Amino acid sequence: MDGGDLSWKSARLPKVRKEQQRKKAALQHESYALSGIDAMVPGEGDISLGWKWLKRQVERHELPMVAANLTCGGSAPFPATRVVERDGVRLGFVGVLGTGLIKESCQVSDPEAALKSALESMGEVDQVVVLAHGKPTLDRLLAKVKPGLGLVVSGHSKRSLPSPTLLPGGSIQLGAGSRGKKVGVATVQLVQGGQGFDVKSAVRDTESKLESAQRRSRTNKERIAKSKDERLKARAEARQVRLDQQVADLEAELEAQKQPSGELRHVVDHVLTPLGEDLEDHAATHALVEQAKESIDAIERALVKQPNKAIGGAFVGSNACAGCHAEQHAQWKATPHAYAWATLEKVKRTQDLDCWSCHATGAQHPRGPKHPSEAKGLENVGCESCHGPGAAHVAANGQAKMIRRPPEKICTGCHDGVKDEGKFEPASYFGRVVH
Repeated sequence: MDGGDLSWKSARLPKVRKEQQRKKAALQHESYALSGIDAMVPGEGDISLGWKWLKRQVERHELPMVAANLTCGGSAPFPATRVVERDGVRLGFVGVLGTGLIKESCQVSDPEAALKSALESMGEVDQVVVLAHGKPTLDRLLAKVKPGLGLVVSGHSKRSLPSPTLLPGGSIQLGAGSRGKKVGVATVQLVQGGQGFDVKSAVRDTESKLESAQRRSRTNKERIAKSKDERLKARAEARQVRLDQQVADLEAELEAQKQPSGELRHVVDHVLTPLGEDLEDHAATHALVEQAKESIDAIERALVKQPNKAIGGAFVGSNACAGCHAEQHAQWKATPHAYAWATLEKVKRTQDLDCWSCHATGAQHPRGPKHPSEAKGLENVGCESCHGPGAAHVAANGQAKMIRRPPEKICTGCHDGVKDEGKFEPASYFGRVVH
């Protein structure tokens, strides 16, 4: 199952990215068709590629896209439900989108009404699976539509839920995070006559979450009480509203978990499996990936009209620093930063618009290169990535100021905990690059 936003992250897709992103989406769609996926729901990011284009892709690859409350061009582009039977068990899939996500071209109707209608039209099934693409509040809203509704796969919020979460009414919330880093595997033991679910270790997990939320709430209240800056105080007060709601939700969730039901319940467990390099490639999909990378490379190089304009602007490249800072330059050359571009060359992804900017100097800066074609001479994570653009410094014979001690936020633009799979640890990382 897929919870949506497979091919893009938001409702807005820059025109300059559309062709490459469609190429990536086509790769994903063909790969999903090969995998035998059972159900998908479109997110606003998928629709941003063009709903007509998406519909053609779904039809071409016979993808099981479901959306009960989506209308585009005056009609529903995808069916509301899908029923799959395996080993005598009937699974009913429903796709539901949250309101306020789609910006143009398509409309989203009331999620609760759409789910009720979809359940009625689907007929008798042994287990309902709702693909809910919306804010976390959508999952709770849909769970209240019918007691013991079933499994709710959470999309859009990018929440990674190592343990299943019990929702109001006895439904279960599942989430596998974002960026395709992990796949969630839910194991469900169906009990004859069972109503709702028991979750392994659910109470312990919720108690831990509640303690953490209460601690954040106390800290934020102290910040409000001590703040003398009205602007910062207003932000903290807005944050407190969200924290209060989070604490209330977790308290309600914990109470529901501890409430003895006296009923037979199904049992569910959930494991998040990292999709790392230790997993063997699927040969047919790997071939598609290689073809797509070659096509993307050709697309971006064909679009280039005025390459390399960043050099001669605010950034000068690391070689310009070596004359005065030979020792520091030599130390930098011994770090992985100095070979960051080569890691992209090795996997043929220098023209990938999702990757290149964290492997080139200045691409995270407003005056830095905006496209791989502008990175010539600025390949790798060089001096100016940390210390700022150096053209003025060079022109003033070293008299213009640079960033002497780079703050951590410069690092976390790329080492954001997601791209680097949470490996960034400031104390040990800084020690490797100090010069």
